[in-house]
Amino acid sequence: MQIAENDPSLISTSFEKNDVVWLLSERPNLENMQSAFEQILKNHFEKTISQYPKLSLSEIPDCNWLDHVYEMQPPFERAGFHIFGSHDAHKKKPTDKILIEMNAARAFGAGTHGTTAGCLDYIERLKQSSFKPKKILDVGTGSGILTIAAHKIWDDAIIVATDIEQDAIETSQEQFNLNNCNGDITLVLSDNLKNEPTATHAPYDLIMANILAEPLSALKNDIIKLCAPNAHIILSGISNEALGNISDIYTSTNSVEIIDQINIDGWNSLLLKHV
Repeated sequence: MQIAENDPSLISTSFEKNDVVWLLSERPNLENMQSAFEQILKNHFEKTISQYPKLSLSEIPDCNWLDHVYEMQPPFERAGFHIFGSHDAHKKKPTDKILIEMNAARAFGAGTHGTTAGCLDYIERLKQSSFKPKKILDVGTGSGILTIAAHKIWDDAIIVATDIEQDAIETSQEQFNLNNCNGDITLVLSDNLKNEPTATHAPYDLIMANILAEPLSALKNDIIKLCAPNAHIILSGISNEALGNISDIYTSTNSVEIIDQINIDGWNSLLLKHV
């Protein structure tokens, strides 16, 4: 069996040190492959090869690889939170941390990325400052981790969590159930902030938006309009290249000021206050 670049069974080719690895969608005839491989080498390197490499075959199990890779993630701590997957639920937990059980393979925000970590740092900082928001908006909730963190601290707050992806909404609901977040939380599937549920609960004392620079820029006016007096805003998902632009866009209105900025692994989070 000779593998060509247009062979439908060939998914990818990779090079690992001195090995060539083919990823195939079908089980090949290894004997035929070995024969074809040796013939190619004979035709091109007849005088320089004393021993032909032997091909080997290993099967990759059929499983959900997103879940499988996520299950390799060990428990970790960020700010005042201890975050773990269900595969580690049996392990002993710290008593001085807020526990978040997170199985978020299908949506962004498991807590390890610099953007999410910066948001968790700011949530913890607001908690330590005795800030007590009555209404919270989570823009682009992803896995729901920031809503869960906020709910576990301010469990009497009304929270609206939005996202543009159905997978994120479904994943968030699963995580809310897993963490017993049965308070006043509304999930909204929408590509904007002008939807009825978000408008109904406005204004918000805390708005969290862990997305990217382009949507942060596009949503600036809507985010600021949804702020209550003295509200806090957490913005994240901002690359180093985009930091200056986002900072200028939000402060240009003179209605918000930047209180702090965190850079984690090249990603920036901003803490702002409505003035």
